[in-house]
Amino acid sequence: MTTTSPEILTLVGIDDAAITATATAVARRDELLAASSRGRTVNSPESAERAADILRDLKNFADAIEDARVEVKAPVLDLTKRIDALAKGITGPILAEKDRISRL
Repeated sequence: MTTTSPEILTLVGIDDAAITATATAVARRDELLAASSRGRTVNSPESAERAADILRDLKNFADAIEDARVEVKAPVLDLTKRIDALAKGITGPILAEKDRISRL
């Protein structure tokens, strides 16, 4: 007899999860892209300073997005660990018995 997985473990509520970027984040991205697209050449100390400032701002924003991604993803990773632990708890005795019988 084969049992399909939906009849064994059930995950409730995950279908309603939504991940969105805030309007502030989208506006900041657009602002940074607009500022960075204005620079075409670096031909003076002033333009080099502006380019360095924009580069720093782009890096800082990308780093902030990465930090937010890690933070938002943490509960999902915790959920996968809990799923694995539940499955291991259910299969542990089964696998032990399977191993015992296979050694007979």
